[in-house]
Amino acid sequence: DIGIAMGLRGNDVAKEAAHMILTDDNFSSIVAAIEEGRAVFDNIKRFAAYVLNSNPQEMYPYIFWALFPGMPLAMTVMGVLAVDVGTDLIPAMGLGVEPPEEGIMERPPRRRDEKLLSLDFILRSYFVQGSLLAFSCYATYYYMGWVLGAWRPGASFSAMPASPGGLKLNEASAEYLQTLTAYFFPTVTTQIANVLCKRSWKSSLFAKDFLSPGERSACLKAVAGWRPFLTGAAGRPRRHWWVMIRLSRFLDRHFILLNFVSNPLIDLGILFELLLCYCFFYTPLARIYFFAPVPWHVYLFAFHGTILLFAFEEVKKYYRRKGHSLEFLG
Repeated sequence: DIGIAMGLRGNDVAKEAAHMILTDDNFSSIVAAIEEGRAVFDNIKRFAAYVLNSNPQEMYPYIFWALFPGMPLAMTVMGVLAVDVGTDLIPAMGLGVEPPEEGIMERPPRRRDEKLLSLDFILRSYFVQGSLLAFSCYATYYYMGWVLGAWRPGASFSAMPASPGGLKLNEASAEYLQTLTAYFFPTVTTQIANVLCKRSWKSSLFAKDFLSPGERSACLKAVAGWRPFLTGAAGRPRRHWWVMIRLSRFLDRHFILLNFVSNPLIDLGILFELLLCYCFFYTPLARIYFFAPVPWHVYLFAFHGTILLFAFEEVKKYYRRKGHSLEFLG
């Protein structure tokens, strides 16, 4: 229970004693404040879950390498660094500016003792989406081993290009560096699906009601009013400003595409992490991060994780819309 004071008509004593002050004296502002508070709480949890989801695929290679002699190390310290302060950074920030989900006020209030980060929350993040991501990394890793002729189905899991002695990565073979690339890239491809699916708790990314009517209208208006590189001399708009108007109408008709581009910071983050991958694999940074280019079909194979996570999340959200919370699935 809290005390509420009026900001315009209330006296100073009432304001001092109140827990909340309505600056506009409008009780409907309480509803808007609760909605915003729920959105902030959800976004913090989404951010934390997204970051935690990539931790298992960073830990498993070291656990297996330590427990099973002869097992190659599938991810180096530089690979972990590339994920944590490189590819995951901007998409995670995009989750922090996500608007309130449609129907957020229809949920019952959360328990007073519910913590932002709890042991259950961390375990779910690690062993549900985190395990799916790790599975995708290892599947692509062994696919690369099969391409190299080092591993075949039924062979020992350690039958992969060996880590260099003493983990002196400067002495690593080209084949070993390719397996590092094959393990790393699915982290990016699977996290693309993960960050997009994290944007909602139960609304389907492929449904028209993914965005609230107000948010949908604001997005279309922003697109229609955007004028990138469409100004002539002295800042006068050129005649082809109508391109953005037509794009806005196109997105209005194709709502799935609008859902995908409605958070520009996430879209920018996805492009940034793919650009980083190119730099890690095909520029002199490859010698610093210990990667090597792989055949195109290995990159394509890595996107199976994207499809797998999309399918998992959409099925989970379908049952949530049917009334099953499925909290244990993250």
